[in-house]
Amino acid sequence: SRGINAEYGRDHLERSVASFRKKLTKDATIHRADNVRIMQENVSLIKEINDLRRELKIARTQVHDLEANSNVLKKGAPLPGPLLSTEEVDTTKKIVEIQKIEIKKLRDELRQTLNRPLSNGQRLPPMESIDAQ
Repeated sequence: SRGINAEYGRDHLERSVASFRKKLTKDATIHRADNVRIMQENVSLIKEINDLRRELKIARTQVHDLEANSNVLKKGAPLPGPLLSTEEVDTTKKIVEIQKIEIKKLRDELRQTLNRPLSNGQRLPPMESIDAQ
C-alpha cells in the first residue's frame, strides 16, 4: 500500500512539474510578445515625436523670423531679406496650432498607453514626465 501511494505521489508530482513547466513556457511566450508589442509601439511613438520635434523646430524658426521681421518693420529700418506674405504668416500660425494639438494628442495617447495593463495584469512603471518635453 505504501509503495502504491508513493508511486501515485511521485506521478502526481511529475505531472504537476510538467504542468508548471508548460505554464511557465506559455507565460514567458506571452510576456515576450507583450514586450515586443510595447517596443514596437515605443519605436513608432518615438519616431512620431521626433518628426513632430523637427516640424516644431521649423515652425519656431519661422515664428522667430516673423517676429524679427515685425520688429524691423516697427523700427522703420529696411528689411534684411524678403518679407513673408500675410498668407505665409497665417499658414505658419495654422501649422504651429496644428502641431500643438498633435503634440497634446500624442501626450494623451502616451499616457493611455502607459496606463494600459499588460496581458499579465501588471502596468509599466510611470515615466518621469511626459509634459517636460
